[in-house]
Amino acid sequence: MHEVYGSAGHWHASASGFRIVAETVDLDRVKITRVDFQGVAVSRTPGLTFQIILPLLGTLARTRGGVSETIARQHQRAAVSVPDHKVDYRIENGRGLVLTFDYWDLADQSLLLFGDTAEPPMAGDLPATLDLRTPAAGALLRNAATSWDAVRLLDASGLSSLAAHGYEEVLVNLAAKALFDRPQTAQGRPDPSCGPAVVRKARDYIAANCAEALEIAKIAGDLGIPLRTLQDNFRRYYAQSPREFLLECRLERARAALSSPERAARVTDIALAAGFSDISHFAAKYFERFGEHPSATLRRAKE
Repeated sequence: MHEVYGSAGHWHASASGFRIVAETVDLDRVKITRVDFQGVAVSRTPGLTFQIILPLLGTLARTRGGVSETIARQHQRAAVSVPDHKVDYRIENGRGLVLTFDYWDLADQSLLLFGDTAEPPMAGDLPATLDLRTPAAGALLRNAATSWDAVRLLDASGLSSLAAHGYEEVLVNLAAKALFDRPQTAQGRPDPSCGPAVVRKARDYIAANCAEALEIAKIAGDLGIPLRTLQDNFRRYYAQSPREFLLECRLERARAALSSPERAARVTDIALAAGFSDISHFAAKYFERFGEHPSATLRRAKE
C-alpha cells in the first residue's frame, strides 16, 4: 500500500509498478490537477471537498458492491467524487484533469445563476457521472484544459494572479450548470429592504461560527432574504462578500492560535480547527494575508 499526498487530495494506491504524476494550479475556488496514471488502483475519501474527474486519455473504473463499472471515458463521461464518500478506482493507463471544489461554494453559485426558487441537491445526491457530450460538461472539459495550460504559462510572467479570476469564474459557472442542470430563471433586482441590522446579524453569526462548515445560502434563508440580497448588501455595508469575510475570520482565528500555541500544536491541527479543510489553500491565503508562512508564526511563538 502506498500513500500519495498532494493538492488533488489524499490517495491510497496499491499496485505493482504503479505510477502517479500530478501537477496542480490553484485558482482559489477551484484547483485543477493534471494526473498521469499507470497501473493504479486507488481508494479515496475527498473529505469536505468534491471533485470532477475529466478523462483526457484512457478510462476510469469504479468498484462498488464488488461490481466494477466504467464511470469515466475519454470524450464521453466524467466522474463525480462527492464529499465523505470512499471510492475505489482503477486506472490502467490514463491521464485526466481533476477539478476540486468546495461543494457549498458551488451550491451558492448555482443559486446566483439560477435564482432562489429551487435549492441545489445535497452533495450525496449529485450524479456519479457527467455526460461530456452535453454543452455545459463539454465546455467544462475544454475550459479546464485551457485554464490549466494558460495559468502554468502565466506563472513565469507573474501575471497568473491577474488571469486566475477570469478562468476561475468560468469553471465555477460551468461546473454549477453541468452538475445542477436547472433551467435559468429571471433573477430580478436585489431587494433593497435588507438594512444594516439584518446584514449585521449575518456578519455576527459568521464570526461566531466561522470554524464550522457554514452555508451562506442557509444563513440568508434563516434571515428570510434571498442569497443575492444578502451578498449584495453585505458588500454594500462591509466592502466584501460573506465568503470573503468568512475566510478573514478563519485566518484571524488561525493566527491567534498559532501565536499562542499549546506545546504540541501543529499547523495542520490549527488550520483544521479554524475551519480550513485544505491545508495548501490555508497556507497560501495565510501568506497572502500576513506575509509569512503559518509555520514561521508557530515557530516564533514557541521560541
